[in-house]
Amino acid sequence: MRNITRASIALIGAVALTGATALSASAEPISDGGAPVTVAVDGGELVLGAPSALALTAAAPNAPATGILGSMTVTDTTASTIDWTVQVTVSNFVSTVNATVVDTIPAAAFTYSPNVATTTGVATVVAGADSTGGVLSTAQSATAVHGNNTASWTADVTLDIPSDALAGDYTGTVTHSLL
Repeated sequence: MRNITRASIALIGAVALTGATALSASAEPISDGGAPVTVAVDGGELVLGAPSALALTAAAPNAPATGILGSMTVTDTTASTIDWTVQVTVSNFVSTVNATVVDTIPAAAFTYSPNVATTTGVATVVAGADSTGGVLSTAQSATAVHGNNTASWTADVTLDIPSDALAGDYTGTVTHSLL
């Protein structure tokens, strides 16, 4: 019986090996030559969103008025590799004390300190240095941009009230520009 079992195993192994060889020899791929596939990736816009207003703390002459400028956001859906920069400047602060007297706190008394941005996508976003008003300076800049990205940040702001300032409400404008 042992010889029959060995012969059976040998015969089954030979049939299995022959079948496997026959299958691999006849299983050549059939190609249709391929078809090119194209797709257009649309680019969107580069948009800056900024708060519409900011009220600083009240302050006496020769003291600072402070505040936090709410979230500024750059939304870059251009699907590109173009870097971007946000610059900031501020105007003089003006108050009409009465119908004939106008008082001004110079823009140079204003300090803008951008905080680190929260980002999405692929971009290296760096906050600019603290800047004094009246001078165009960088708030945030993005380099190594690849595709869509966003950056959001706040800024600490201070207006040093001069010792000769008159009592009243002063208004100035902080302008962000996206380049």
